[in-house]
Amino acid sequence: MKVTWDDIERATIEGVFIVHGRSIGVSGTAIDVWKRHPEAVFNTSVPTDRNTDTIDLVLSDFELPGEEQDKVAQPYLRSASDE
Repeated sequence: MKVTWDDIERATIEGVFIVHGRSIGVSGTAIDVWKRHPEAVFNTSVPTDRNTDTIDLVLSDFELPGEEQDKVAQPYLRSASDE
């Protein structure tokens, strides 16, 4: 699943957002990426910490539209609170 900043209504604080019926955990670090690159599109993955029943997916790497395909996926650094 891909998530844009518009999908979470351009939120400026981290939290859990419902996107297409799925709960998505969004960190402050992801918000910072969107502030620098509003067009960024994040990929999602299943959280590694399955103790969280309220989050279906978390953001993983992101893509910048218009970039060459081999340079598209950018690593996204999670904050310590995301672990």
